[in-house]
Amino acid sequence: MVKLEELKKDALLNGIVPGQAVKVASVDRIGEDAISVFYRDSQGQLGERMLFRANEPSLSYPDIGRPWSFDGNGADFKLAAEAYRIHLAHLFDPLMAVHSSTIDPLPHQITAVYDAMLPKHPLRFLLADDPGAGKTIMAGLLIRELMVRGDLKRFLIVAPGNLVEQETVVAGIESKDFFGYASDKKDNRYVGLIFGKTGHVIIDENSVIVHKDAAQKQIVEESETPVKPGSQKFTEYGHTSHGTNQYGVADPGSTQSDDNPTVNHQKVFKRYHGSVNLNPIKASLDFSTITQEVIQHFSSILSTKVTITLDIEAISDNGFDDTMRRTVLENSRMLNFIHTEFEEE
Repeated sequence: MVKLEELKKDALLNGIVPGQAVKVASVDRIGEDAISVFYRDSQGQLGERMLFRANEPSLSYPDIGRPWSFDGNGADFKLAAEAYRIHLAHLFDPLMAVHSSTIDPLPHQITAVYDAMLPKHPLRFLLADDPGAGKTIMAGLLIRELMVRGDLKRFLIVAPGNLVEQETVVAGIESKDFFGYASDKKDNRYVGLIFGKTGHVIIDENSVIVHKDAAQKQIVEESETPVKPGSQKFTEYGHTSHGTNQYGVADPGSTQSDDNPTVNHQKVFKRYHGSVNLNPIKASLDFSTITQEVIQHFSSILSTKVTITLDIEAISDNGFDDTMRRTVLENSRMLNFIHTEFEEE
């Protein structure tokens, strides 16, 4: 409560105009129980009001605090400042998505994202290119860059059904909490059973998703099956007591015994050479299988020098256009090809 006698010029006062404090411009006293107050409101407008003793309980001085202080939560302030710094990171690093990712994009991928698509945002784009040109990488870079800049909060990826199924199965078989995978089922046995570990998965009409209990049961049964003369005992994950899997491929670093007494175990084989033709449609999967089943056996031995040479030959009756040749040559040089060229007839 403020007494009428206490009101002075330039005082801030509540209770004259509802919901705001006004600044007193002048005070004219009218007897002992009344005064005339000229004031300026928050909008700068002048006004006048008569105040009596009965108005004193509604008058008060507003609490004026400091415009700033250091009594806030320091951790929250640091978090907000760091978030805002990251939000502005693209202003200091034009290739923020590239430098904050675990990929090494090729020049044509950077050109497509940063020279063609980003400057024209929010236009819509249909990204189309030759197989293997890195369209997934381009789309990922664009998505990440838009998220960093605050222009994208949600996005939807629609992928082919078989690809979604395959990636889901690959992730699921790594744990024993979900399910197993088998390439086929014959005589009530799961062929190529993979359960609780990483493995190669191909979804086709023969592949089977195995319940975790059934997968564990088969693994236990195979580990407990006695070894008959001339036969092999399968251990966990389909590997035999001879250090091979059920297809006869040996585990890396294992030794495989041979019951044939005619084999000369004194021979020393110091060099290996092999060649294979890969299906270009699934070359990545085939090469991954070769790496795991063949190359890994050599690379696991410290004293072994392994050399891998990849020969690529492509022949087209219609020829290759300039764009395709430029992309392939540029990518080949970035991937450190020793020799790369196109030939004319």
